[in-house]
Order: sequence, then C-alpha cells, then structure tokens
Amino acid sequence: MRKSTSIWILSLLLSSTVTTTLVNIEALAQTPSTQSQQCSEVEIKKYIQQLGKGETSDFDALVACRSQSVPALINTIDNPDESTRVIAIAALGEIGIPAALAVPALKIALKDKSVEVRLITVDALGKIRKRAVLSLITALEDKDEDVQTAAINALVKIGKPALPGLIKTLNTGSWKSRLYAAVVLGKMHSNAKSSVPAMIRTFGKSFVEESDVCPYSFYFALKDINTDIIPELNTALKDKDWKVRVGAIALFGQMTSYSYAIPILTRVILDNKEDIRVRYVAVISLSNSQSQQANSVLKKYQKTVALIVRKRKMSDFKLPSSLRFSSCATLQADTTSIGKFTASAIKKPRPMCKIPAIRALLWWKCPK
Repeated sequence: MRKSTSIWILSLLLSSTVTTTLVNIEALAQTPSTQSQQCSEVEIKKYIQQLGKGETSDFDALVACRSQSVPALINTIDNPDESTRVIAIAALGEIGIPAALAVPALKIALKDKSVEVRLITVDALGKIRKRAVLSLITALEDKDEDVQTAAINALVKIGKPALPGLIKTLNTGSWKSRLYAAVVLGKMHSNAKSSVPAMIRTFGKSFVEESDVCPYSFYFALKDINTDIIPELNTALKDKDWKVRVGAIALFGQMTSYSYAIPILTRVILDNKEDIRVRYVAVISLSNSQSQQANSVLKKYQKTVALIVRKRKMSDFKLPSSLRFSSCATLQADTTSIGKFTASAIKKPRPMCKIPAIRALLWWKCPK
C-alpha cells in the first residue's frame, strides 16, 4: 500500500513537471512571434499616431521595440505638436544606445524654439552616450541656462568617452564652449587628468584675449581635477607662445601660499630674455600675494620691478581685468537644479506629463 502510494505521488510530480515544462516551451515559442506583431510597421505607426495623447502604454511599446521603432520616432521629431516632439525624443532617450541612428536628427532638434524640446533632446543625447558627445558640446552654448546645465550633466555622466571631444573643444572651440568644456572637465575630477595640458594652454590664451567672462573657471576646473599641475605648468613656461607662458604665471600667482611658487615668479621677473608682458604678470602676481616672502622679493628687486612696469606702459599690453580673483566673476554653473516655476504649468499640465521620464525632467511643467 505504502509502495503504491509513493509511485502515485512520483508519477503526479513528474506529470506536473512535464506539463509545466511544455507550457514554458510553448510560451517561449510564442514570444518572438508576439513581439514581432507588436513591433510591426503597422503597430509602430499606430503608437506614433497616438503619441500626442501622452499615454504611457504607447510610449512603453515604442521603447520596448527599441531599434525597430527608431526610424519612425526620428520622423516624428519635427512634428508640429510640441508634446508629440517631446514624447518622441524622450522615447529615443529611453531606448538609449540602440537609438544612435537618431543623433543627426537630435542635433537639429537642439535648435528647436521650444526650451522643453531642447532639454529633452539633451537628456536623450546623454543616454545615447558616446556618439552624441559632439552634439552635447554644441548644446553647451544654448541661450537657455537649463539646457546648458543639462548638457554639462550629460557629458559628466558619459565620462571618459567624452574626453576627446572636450579636449578638441578646448583647442578649437568658441570662447563660450571652451569655458563650459572646462567646467565639465572639472566635474569629471581625476577622470579628466589627460585634459590638463590642453586646459593650461587654453587658459593662457583666454586669460589674455578675453575680458567679458572670467577665464579663472579654468583654474577652478584644474583644482577640481585634483591632480599635480606643477609639472604641466613648468612645461607651459617653456612654450613658444607668450600667452601660454602668461597663463602659467597667472596660475602660479594663485599658489603664492606655497613655497615653490614665489621662486618661480622671481626667476621670471629677473629673466631679461623673457617677454615683458610675462614678467609684468609675474610682478602683479607677487603684488597680489599676502605673503611676507613675496613682499621681500618685490622690495629686494624694486629697481627691476620699476623697469618692468615702465616698459609695460610703453607696450600695448593691457592687464587682464580678471587678474584678481576678488574682481572676477567666475563661471559657476549650477548643475544641481533645472527648471523654471510657472503658474500656468500648475493650471494645465500637458499630455506629455503622463510619461514618468518626462515628468521627472520637466517637473516645473508637470506638477504632481
């Protein structure tokens, strides 16, 4: 009796296992076909047509189809309805790297008149990552601070893959893009060590040529990278371009509290073969110092200092207004918050606000 009962239980368990296995196999066999139907051209077109309603089911379906839905989403980026454009671009962002084909279209979307569209575009490019770096660098020059901030955050998240593009911008970009590239590199901290030589060179040229925005953002970025820049500064002092040497001296001038900086500045002041503009910045750097050692140097070599000042007056060199930190309005982008609070957003949130990914980024447009 006990033996027959055991055989019955065993057969029941085996039967259950076989049935479950068959069910699972059947389900797996049906999955590709079902997904293929959901991501057919007809279904994707249907999801696209309904995007303007902001239904999460259509949005999620397009994201689930991944690369299959990318061409249709690209064609929707120029839709006349702003909400539809935002939702389509957000979907590309959620698809991420498989949506790399959309980068050229997203680059065009960075010029959209809508700030919300540009913000979502920057967010999407950040999620597509490496292939979107150059487009994100372009977004650093956006006239809207929120878009600039979003671009900075996106590039920082991308990290090391963004370095070549950022370093190229330091060397060849516009004044504004060079400044923001420096901010991004500073926020990458030690991951941006390879950018230090380019940053020092750019600092020198910016220090001399630009006066409307403070070039000391480069200095703060170098500090944030938290690496020993002394060897690189010593190399810059040997550069053929006097502007690069001036920049190196200006940076040493911010280190006069350290014992090694003042001897270097002193050596430059006493070097009769050095460009008078470089020597003059060394004099001013020591004058700005609060240290007794710096004052002693100026007093000891006061005749040489007086000669340098006199020769500088005879040249066309103007002292950069940003030589003193206290009088310098540094570029300190606030990368902690994005958004503008508007009463109209509270009264009537738009359909796109139904999508969690959009609501999280455009929170001031999508109140709870």
